[in-house]
This record gives sequence, structure tokens and C-alpha cells, in this order.
Amino acid sequence: MKGTSCTVSKADMRTLEKKIGVRMRTNVIVAIAAVAALMIGAFMLYASAELFSEMNPDPYNHSYEYTVTGMYGEEELIGKASYETISENGSFHNYRFLVKSGTANGIEIERSFTIIFDENDVPLFYDRVGSDPTGSSSTYIQKTDGYVYKITVSDLCVVNSFSVENEEWVMNGTIII
Repeated sequence: MKGTSCTVSKADMRTLEKKIGVRMRTNVIVAIAAVAALMIGAFMLYASAELFSEMNPDPYNHSYEYTVTGMYGEEELIGKASYETISENGSFHNYRFLVKSGTANGIEIERSFTIIFDENDVPLFYDRVGSDPTGSSSTYIQKTDGYVYKITVSDLCVVNSFSVENEEWVMNGTIII
């Protein structure tokens, strides 16, 4: 066998080109379908994770509002405060208070402070000074930079009441439930 040659007619060539074209189009359609299926799968995974986190919320992730009363010298202070989760780092829970109050004469006081709780739900840098008779809440105090912070804490790091004072004023907050 010396050399073999093959001749293909133009009609056969067109048929072959059509078959190759159909295969190419089929491959493109399969690739697009695979990408779409992956995108839908990723979305479904994200949606189910969000649904699961909503069904099992973190009991330490909370925020509360407080009514605030107090005194600035001889004048009465009235205001509001908020308490919200900042973050969690391992077993530590961080919360921020923002307290705003004012007098009838237009004096405004704004104070923010952070409370960090350890893995046993005890506020760091505060001294325990007592608890209620049932043992459902404990009172802690911290003195720093001319301010005295007093908080009453129940389960899950919920601050039921607080007071902040310095030489000029005192503000007391009670949780709104």
C-alpha cells in the first residue's frame, strides 16, 4: 500500500461541518446550563444558611432601649439610651451603650460606653457588688476617669438598669420591655 488518498465531496464536507457545528452548539449549551446550575446551587446554599441562622438566632445578639432620668446639678435630666451588640470574639460578647439626655434649659449630655462580657457572662473590669434575692441578676460597678458606672445584669448579658455619674451629673436608665 503505497499511499492512500481520500476524497471528500463538497456535500459530505457540508454535512461534516453541520455535525461539528451542532456538537459545538451542544457543548456551549451544556456549559451554560452547568454554570447556571452552579449559580442556582450557590444561591440555594446561601438562602438555606440564612434561613437556618434566622431559625436559630444568637441569644447574645440583642439590642434594647432605655428610659433615662437623672440630675444635672439641681436640674432634672430626661432622655433615652440604647444598648446593642457590637461583636463577639470567641466567648467574649461586646455591647455598646449610647446615652442621651437633656434638661429643660437646653443642656444636653451624651455619653457612650462599652461593656465586654466573658464566657461566664460576667462584665470585665467591673466589680460585683451584689445580687437580687432570687439570684436572677447581679449588680456590678466600675470607677474610671472620674465616672462611676453601675449596671444590673441578668441572663444572656442583658443589662436591666444602669447608672452613670460624675461630679456634675447622674443618669439612671431602666430597660423598656
